[in-house]
Amino acid sequence: MKRVYKTLVLASILTAFLPACKEIGPDINLKNNAHALADTTYVETPVAAETKNVVIEEFTGVQCTNCPAGHQIIEGLVSANPGKIVAVSLHPNTPLGYPISNLSVTNLIDAKSQALFISFGVSSLPSGMIDRKQFPSEGTIPVDKSTWQSYATTQLGQTTPVNLL
Repeated sequence: MKRVYKTLVLASILTAFLPACKEIGPDINLKNNAHALADTTYVETPVAAETKNVVIEEFTGVQCTNCPAGHQIIEGLVSANPGKIVAVSLHPNTPLGYPISNLSVTNLIDAKSQALFISFGVSSLPSGMIDRKQFPSEGTIPVDKSTWQSYATTQLGQTTPVNLL
């Protein structure tokens, strides 16, 4: 009998307090309120899509004899499109990237450039990536310097998927 009584007391205590835990939100009444909006939908005129900036990543090396021609192509693109081209020179660990003992002040080879070099399967210097995009006529993402200008121009004509302020 005591056990049944304790169970009933415990059940009635729990029943009394459980409904108190239910959250009841405030009553929101927008009628007759001078500050309430008739329509809470927010409508804004869409902002026109901006033209995009282009990132050119160039794999290069200190001892690469063809690389200065690649640098000139990039310099031409940067000067023709001020503020629209971001150029990055990547120095992977290749024989063409080794510092020249008497002339090089700094060793530009770095591990991240090497990782990209391997991961994208670069086979020659200079080689570059335009927005890291694979273009339909190319078999790989890194492309030869002879195509940088046309691919960069193509990308510059695109609009951005989002506008960043």
